[in-house]
Amino acid sequence: MAIEQHQIRTAESQNMYAIERNIIINDSLLPSADELSKLAQIDVSIVKWLMDKADIEQEIRKKVTLEGITLAKNSMWIAFSIILLAMAISVTFALVGNEYLGIAFSVISVIVFVQAFLRFGRNQKQ
Repeated sequence: MAIEQHQIRTAESQNMYAIERNIIINDSLLPSADELSKLAQIDVSIVKWLMDKADIEQEIRKKVTLEGITLAKNSMWIAFSIILLAMAISVTFALVGNEYLGIAFSVISVIVFVQAFLRFGRNQKQ
């Protein structure tokens, strides 16, 4: 029962022109009070049914949100662990005597991780 409201404002000054666009989405699970009263006149039990459905939907939204947060936290810990492992391998190469291999592995792993984080951030914005 989402209701969208669009507002577009423009402002103009000497050498500047600005456009502001606001989109307000009312994603309420229940209809307005007027609509509820009209529905109650048709059938008294429909308001209770709508309230029950709204409670179920709210619980599902909470569960999905918490699962998304948990997934993001787990992903960050895994990425951090992989970065630490790559740096440990680079240090091991350097300590064993293969300094150039350690430097190359370190530089390549940093470039790959920066690219992965940038790509992940770009995908999250879309």
